[in-house]
Amino acid sequence: MSNRPIICSICLKALDSKLDEDGVTYIHGEQHGDLGHEPDPIEAPADWRGACDFCSTDQAVWELPAKTFTAINNHISAENWAACNTCAALIEKNQWNALVRRVKAQYIEKHPGLFPTDIAALETQLKTLYRDLRKNITGGMTPL
Repeated sequence: MSNRPIICSICLKALDSKLDEDGVTYIHGEQHGDLGHEPDPIEAPADWRGACDFCSTDQAVWELPAKTFTAINNHISAENWAACNTCAALIEKNQWNALVRRVKAQYIEKHPGLFPTDIAALETQLKTLYRDLRKNITGGMTPL
């Protein structure tokens, strides 16, 4: 089994995997908004560098090693997470609340018009996700 991420062959964005009654389904992450096409899953080529798995910028330069785990809403977190310099620094300093604030702010900027209840739910989901991630981290940040 390969450790390469699964990406969309159309937009080259990393895909989220979700476990449902039909098995594993690949979907575009909600952080990307409506991309105007259905995902076409392929294994990422060896030289592919995606966006930060935390704040979704296109500046992922670090990798956080982690085990595969089932996250909220039956999404599967498949092994390592990519991180930009800012998110990597927050993780290395164990500043997870600051990371939640950063990711939440990035999400709100990309999705204007969210209701306060949506923002509160987002914060709760991020805290739960990162708590689960922390339990599955297998080492320190390494350069991509």
